Amino acid sequence: MHPQRVVTSTLAVLLCSTVVVLVHEERELHLTVAEQMTWECTSISHLLPPSARSAQSGERIVILRFVQAPEEHDWQGDPDGSFCRSLQQAGKPEVTLVSDLTGNRWSGWSGFRELTVDGRPFPLYPPVGGFGGTELHHPEPYAAAFDKAYRRAK
Repeated sequence: MHPQRVVTSTLAVLLCSTVVVLVHEERELHLTVAEQMTWECTSISHLLPPSARSAQSGERIVILRFVQAPEEHDWQGDPDGSFCRSLQQAGKPEVTLVSDLTGNRWSGWSGFRELTVDGRPFPLYPPVGGFGGTELHHPEPYAAAFDKAYRRAK
């Protein structure tokens, strides 16, 4: 066989195997995690600086704070007050929030979707909902939970 063909064939095999590895490593992972959260019924103005408050700042929301990192939170709109009432009726200062975390091996954790609160479906009132904390990023406890779960899932 001609030496140039050997080199070309070898490079082609290496390139194909690299592409296969990259495709395999980029698959999206879904991991379910449960976090203990405290909760607070309030209005959205609680999360806004005074200069950003408007007519909508009276909208009701429920803030769920991570027990392990209270400065980090998740929040959900509660236009009819039913989410807040269900938490008040349960009478527990902490709830278990189960979420689906997504990510991959290269970039790590990239997103989340709330599934349940204390075993009941998480109420979604689009488009009102979000997260926050000491910096403008996704809640750090979710990133830590994804990393911990991903290491176990390998």
